[in-house]
Amino acid sequence: MVILAFSVFAFGSTSYWARTLLMGGIAALFASWWLCTARSRPPVEFEPESRSRGVEIAGVRLRRSGLGVVAAAFGGIVCLQLVPLPRVVRGWLSPGRAALEVPLEAVLGESAAPEAGPSWAPLSLDASGTVDALLLLLAYGALFVLVFNLADSRERLVRICRSVALLGASVAVVGLFQDLSGAERIYGFWTPRYGGSPYGPFVNHNHFAGYMELTIPVAVGLLLRRIFRGSAPPRAIAAAPPSGPGSAARRMLEVAPAVRGERAGQAVLLGLAVGVMVAALLLCLSRGGLASLVVAAAAVLALLALGGRLGRWEVAALGAVLALGVTLFLWIGPGPALAHFRRAELLQNEPSFLGRASVWRATLSLFLDFPVLGSGFGTFPAAFLHYYPAGTERIWLQAHNDYVQLLAETGLAGAAVAAVGLALLLAHLLRPLILGPPVRERFLYFGLVTGILSLLVHSLVDFNLQIPANATLFVVLCALALAHRSLLARGERPAAEG
Repeated sequence: MVILAFSVFAFGSTSYWARTLLMGGIAALFASWWLCTARSRPPVEFEPESRSRGVEIAGVRLRRSGLGVVAAAFGGIVCLQLVPLPRVVRGWLSPGRAALEVPLEAVLGESAAPEAGPSWAPLSLDASGTVDALLLLLAYGALFVLVFNLADSRERLVRICRSVALLGASVAVVGLFQDLSGAERIYGFWTPRYGGSPYGPFVNHNHFAGYMELTIPVAVGLLLRRIFRGSAPPRAIAAAPPSGPGSAARRMLEVAPAVRGERAGQAVLLGLAVGVMVAALLLCLSRGGLASLVVAAAAVLALLALGGRLGRWEVAALGAVLALGVTLFLWIGPGPALAHFRRAELLQNEPSFLGRASVWRATLSLFLDFPVLGSGFGTFPAAFLHYYPAGTERIWLQAHNDYVQLLAETGLAGAAVAAVGLALLLAHLLRPLILGPPVRERFLYFGLVTGILSLLVHSLVDFNLQIPANATLFVVLCALALAHRSLLARGERPAAEG
C-alpha cells in the first residue's frame, strides 16, 4: 500500500525519478516476499484435486493464472526488438526504418547512399526507451504475482480492497481541494513541465479520472458487501433463510443492535468515500472518464441480468450511491462542469476528438512502416516525430489510444499476443458474472471487474495505461479479481470481518 500511495502522490510516477523508485520498491518488496516465503510455509495451500493449478519454483508455491505464458511471449517479443539484426533483416521486418535512418546519416555526414545505415542494429528505434519500458513491464509482472498469491483468503483480499478505497478517497480529497481553492499548480507549488490540465496529483485531469474509475467501483463493492452481507454472528447466518436479496435484507434486521450499529457506521464511511470520489470524477471535467465508467457499469449490470443475478435490492443500492454522488456534486457547484460538457470543443487544454483521430491515423501509418515487430516498445515519442499530422501545434508523446499505440510499437506479433492475453483475462473475469454458481458476497468481485473494464474502455481514447500510477493500480485490481474468482470457485466460506 505504501508503493501504491507513492505511485499516485508522486505526480502519478510519470517522472523518471518517481518511476525508478516505484520499480525499485516493487523489486525490493517482491524479493523480500520471495525469500521469506521460501524460508517459511507457502502462501497458498493447494487442495489435492487442484494441484495442477499451482507451480513450485525454488521452494515457493505459486498460483497459476493462465496468463503467464502470454506475458512471457510478449516479453520475448520486446526482447527480440533489442537484438541486433543485419540491415537486410531489418528492412524486411521494418520497411520504413531505412527512410528514417538515411536522413539522419545525411545530417551527420556519415553517408549519403540510400542503403546507408548501421550494418547491425536493433529493431527498436530507441533501445534505451525499450529497455526502460521492459523493466517497468517486469515490475508490473512481479507486482501481479505478489498480489495474486498474497490474496489467498477473503479476509486479506478485503483488507487490500479497503486500503485501495481509502487511497482513492484521499486522492479525491486532494483533487477537490485543488479545484475548490482554484490552485493551478499541483500541491500548490509544482508546475508541469509540458503544461497540461492538472487535477489532484496528476498532470492531466483525464488520468485523475482514470484513477477514480478504478477506485470508485471497489468502494461501491465494499459498500454493497457491507450492506447486504453484514457481520451477522455465525448462528444467525446458519439459521438464515436461503440466499437471495430478500433474505439478505431480513438477516440484516435480525442481527443484534450493536452489530447493526457497527455495520451502519462502516457503511456511512464507505458511502461518504464513494460520494467524494464520484463528485471529484464529475468535477474533474473528464468526459472520457465518466463515459467509460458508465459503460463498464452498464456492461456488468447487463451480464448480471443475463445470468439472473441482478435483484431489486442491488439496483436500489446502486441508485442510492449514484444519487449521493450527484447530490454532493450539485452541492459543491456544477456550473463549470456543466459548461464544459456543453462546450467541450472549446476547451483549450485538452486535444479534441478530431485531433486525436488525426494522430490515430498517423500512428497507423507508423505501424504500416513497422508491421511485424513494431518500432520498439516504449518508443512512440521518438518514432512518431516522422509522422506528425500536417498543421498540428501540439507535442504528442502518446497516441491517446493504448491499443493503437501498442500496435505501432510492437507490430502484429505483439498486438496478437496482447489480444490473446486480454481475451483470456476477460474470459476469466466475465464468466462468473453469467455462469458462476450463486455465492454470497460477490459484490466486491463485481466492483473489481467494473473498475478493470472501465479503464480498458477509457484506453480507447486516452493513455491511462501509460501512466505508472494508474497502470500499477490496474495490475493490482486484475490480480485481486483473479484471486477473488479463485476464492468464489473454491466456494470458500467468508471470513469474519473485524
